[in-house]
Amino acid sequence: MLQLQIITYSNVVGKKADEEVFVNLMEGIPTLPALEFVVEKQNRVMFAFADIETQKEAIYEMRCYLGQEEQANVDAFLGNMPAPILLMNLSCMEFCAQVLRTPNTEARELSKEEIRKVYLAYLICNEKLSSHQADGFKVDPDHPENMLLKVDMPLSEFKRHKDFKAAIYKATQLFRFCEKNGEYWAIVSQFLSDHGVNDWREYLMKLFELYFKSIGIKQQPLSTQITPFEEQYAIDLSQMANDNTLNIMWQKSRI
Repeated sequence: MLQLQIITYSNVVGKKADEEVFVNLMEGIPTLPALEFVVEKQNRVMFAFADIETQKEAIYEMRCYLGQEEQANVDAFLGNMPAPILLMNLSCMEFCAQVLRTPNTEARELSKEEIRKVYLAYLICNEKLSSHQADGFKVDPDHPENMLLKVDMPLSEFKRHKDFKAAIYKATQLFRFCEKNGEYWAIVSQFLSDHGVNDWREYLMKLFELYFKSIGIKQQPLSTQITPFEEQYAIDLSQMANDNTLNIMWQKSRI
């Protein structure tokens, strides 16, 4: 039996980290580029969690951004683990939720050092997930296969009409394309104005916040009240009895 092994923060840094370390790592890093970076990596194994070759490639890519001691720890981990895992759907969700607690709307690309910190913060999410799974289980060292763990599945694909992470990534690529074309950018500018935002990054950030509110992931929103932006996508039940019901629902669904 091939046993998958999740690489975590403690494997790379040599010690465990708590939520405060995550916050310190992400301090000053623009939120949207960080989310886009992690989501792009995650999409590579969205439906191929146990694709070991792709997982190894992702670990080698991460290794390029790490310090010398951290690289040595990664090498030691890979030398001992034939089936290493870095990218996990649940860890990606955890990373997104944690980052959105203190959003940074600065619009710029990530530096090499910031990418290193994003990787380390993601590894903390891996550690949190793997430790929670192991809590309460006693494992026989001779029969580790008897330990029951949650299966990492892209559940959003089964429960909702589309996966929001992939949609957000594609949206960033579309907006960046439009920025380079004056005619397209004029359309985008009117779109942003219609939705009451100044920048496409702000628009996507608000969509992230709206999504995590809708699925009940706890965070610290900018306001506890329904914002004008969110109101655009809310349906007034008093209007549902009108003949125009289908048109109302269609208009509200266009995000």
